[in-house]
Amino acid sequence: MSKLPNRNPSSGYIKPEDGVGYVIASDNGSIRPIITAHGFNLDPADFSDLNLPALIFSDELGNTHEISIDSKNMLLIDDEPMIDLDAYYTKQDVDNMMKLTSPNGSKFKVTVANDGTLHTAKI
Repeated sequence: MSKLPNRNPSSGYIKPEDGVGYVIASDNGSIRPIITAHGFNLDPADFSDLNLPALIFSDELGNTHEISIDSKNMLLIDDEPMIDLDAYYTKQDVDNMMKLTSPNGSKFKVTVANDGTLHTAKI
């Protein structure tokens, strides 16, 4: 059973337009080019209703596989738990680990160069 809903945004729909490419035709009658010979013309609002309950991939044999995350923060492949995401650090966790406080309360951020040299900067 697929977790992917049929996507039908109420803000309009994408359709081909002769001589232009593809346009978003809004319910209010306005038309905005979205794909032209010059590339994609996307606005942040184009993703405002985007919800990704799952992603579907095809393997080399054409079989589809669904990847999703459940309410227990488990990564699922074809509804089978594979990885507990709580066991990994978030970007925020890593950023916080790289901040050090000196005995007088000054705060420093630690970074490393490609050659392994450590650098500190007061923050």
